[in-house]
Amino acid sequence: MSEKDHHVKWDETNLEYNEQNKCATMKIDEPPTPFNFEYCEDEVDEEHAAKASLSFADQWKREGMDEIINDPEKLKPSFEASEPTEEDLAEKKKKFEEIRKEHYRIKNPLANHVQFNEDNNEEHEVEDEKQEEEDAETKHELFVKKRKAFYAEQDREAAERAKAMEADGMASEDSEGND
Repeated sequence: MSEKDHHVKWDETNLEYNEQNKCATMKIDEPPTPFNFEYCEDEVDEEHAAKASLSFADQWKREGMDEIINDPEKLKPSFEASEPTEEDLAEKKKKFEEIRKEHYRIKNPLANHVQFNEDNNEEHEVEDEKQEEEDAETKHELFVKKRKAFYAEQDREAAERAKAMEADGMASEDSEGND
């Protein structure tokens, strides 16, 4: 391949044509934002304008404030709605306890599992415990044997290294004495 094959060749006439015909503004081909036709600010403005034109007294009457002010029972603060009664509290506590019990029942489904032949299960449990103890003893004995073998091998290798070092030391002393 020649060097000319590796270079990009630009279509200068096409680039120049596109540059000349390019628009200053970009046209956006997106759909318009959806408009909520039910809400219209003009209607809201008209409503506020109508209220603003009413006098304060007219608005007071329109909203029924005269009835509230003239009736002394309606002026007293009502604590019944804000403070729960003992019955409500007891019911709420009972509901909470039921939900909590259900939660823990779901969380541990095997807790509700009915066991049959409990006497037989106890015998199996005792046998299982004995088997586990025997397995543990066997494993421990095997561990002790392997540990002894490991340390015996380590001691043997250390003794061999010591002999080799001692032999090298004597050989180097002999060679120094001969020189």
